[in-house]
Amino acid sequence: MINSSILTHNTPLMLYLLANMIKAVIFDMDGTLIDTEPIWVEAEVHVLSELGVSINHSNVTETTGMRIDQVVKYWHNKHPWSSPTIQDVVAKILEQVEKYIIDHAQALPGAKETVKLCKEAGYTLAVASSSPKSLIDLDIEKLQIKRYIDVAHSGYDEIHGKPDPATFLSTARKLAVEPEECAVFEDSINGVTAAKRAGMFCVAVPPKNVDLKKYHEADVILGSLLDFDIESIKE
Repeated sequence: MINSSILTHNTPLMLYLLANMIKAVIFDMDGTLIDTEPIWVEAEVHVLSELGVSINHSNVTETTGMRIDQVVKYWHNKHPWSSPTIQDVVAKILEQVEKYIIDHAQALPGAKETVKLCKEAGYTLAVASSSPKSLIDLDIEKLQIKRYIDVAHSGYDEIHGKPDPATFLSTARKLAVEPEECAVFEDSINGVTAAKRAGMFCVAVPPKNVDLKKYHEADVILGSLLDFDIESIKE
């Protein structure tokens, strides 16, 4: 395991990763590289509210980072409805999100630069997302980062999604590296928990106006990917 106690706010993050034998960098997608979290929230609130679920923009964050089928099951357990089926609700939410990605989704500040920098530094790169593989591929195309990504893995291929570590552990196997040789960039608490349970170094990039104390498991917290130390690699 990486000894994160030696990391201070004066330590350039890239140099730290180099010094600790990190071989691979794994990026979450939604909310980390691409600005799609708001539409996930809007779609979930809109579709589930129509079913009588007491969901709003505050409590929807309880499930941020989880697979959408897990999200729908979570709310169904709290506020059961008879129809439509969970699968139909999932499909309706995914339809709205896909349309948004095609028409409006943009890279988050510093996202493409961070991916490019990590690739140029010699790391193997992966995306490990709770989204279905079709949406991951769509996001990668939208961001124009396909040439940098060695592996794209969906939590839908696992029995359990985040915060279970399976998504990240399978990604490490696909990259042919050990979990402790991976650094993960995540925006959600569920994602941070999954990364740490996998035994990986975790860089949290939380959304604005959240309680940072909830990200206590992360090894590093950045205000945004613009805070990733671009100059340190040149030194």
